[in-house]
Amino acid sequence: MLTDDQGYGDLSCHGNPVLKTPHLDRLWAESIRLTDFHVAPMCTPTRGQLLTGRDCLANGAMNVSSGRTLLRRELPTMANLFAAAGYRCGQFGKWHLGDKELYDLRADFGQQTNVIAHHADLVARVRSHYEQWWARVVPSVNQHSALIIGSDAENPVQLSPADWEDSFLDQGAQVRSGLQRNGACNVVVDRTGEYEFELRRWPREADAAIAAGLPRSKYTDGEFPAGVALSIAQARVQIADYDQSRSVAATDKAVTFTARLPAGRTQLRTSFYGADGQELCGAYYVYVLRR
Repeated sequence: MLTDDQGYGDLSCHGNPVLKTPHLDRLWAESIRLTDFHVAPMCTPTRGQLLTGRDCLANGAMNVSSGRTLLRRELPTMANLFAAAGYRCGQFGKWHLGDKELYDLRADFGQQTNVIAHHADLVARVRSHYEQWWARVVPSVNQHSALIIGSDAENPVQLSPADWEDSFLDQGAQVRSGLQRNGACNVVVDRTGEYEFELRRWPREADAAIAAGLPRSKYTDGEFPAGVALSIAQARVQIADYDQSRSVAATDKAVTFTARLPAGRTQLRTSFYGADGQELCGAYYVYVLRR
């Protein structure tokens, strides 16, 4: 079990003087504990490092968006190793895979006191290790993993701006603001065939026109701002040798393109344009179906 956004000091069995976690404390007491495993302090990198035993820059899942959330397909995971040993494995819940400071976590759970000045030898060893680690990962750090489209395991596939290479847009509020960004998705076409690309500004569940706005929405734990309207007049799809554009009417909720694609790795880029021909943004939601 991996909990999201929970730190080492958030358990009473680790000495937290305020939080009481009796059930997790019991699990802790009955378990074998590995006490020197370190991960990056973000959700996707944490999960990827636990699953592979590899640093996030080495395993590919180094961010929560920007096309850098996928594990490298050639790396075995914990599940592969357990399955090979005869275990039945399953995954439930969430998958979504500068300056130096030093803290004494035994006495400073909140990481308030930087003790780096008192441990020069330790700092030197850490910096030496860091330089050796960086030399190992830098050759592959910009080799993006790719999403698979057209596989029997998941057809259709929904793509979002979080899949755009090195372009940060992964929040609902950003989509509602009509943030004018775009990027290419790295994809692997599973097999040669005819593929349908459905481009939308809003997800299917919103049932809204591409150029329309959305009203403010209230939820149990907060509120989404109103979604701004964009004067979208044209949509475009570029993938492999395919490059086509279509007009967008005021009432269109989606624009669909059909392309025959060869199997293999390529990039997909979608675009929405205004009446003046200027690009406004990428299609925030793309549904890809192999026919």
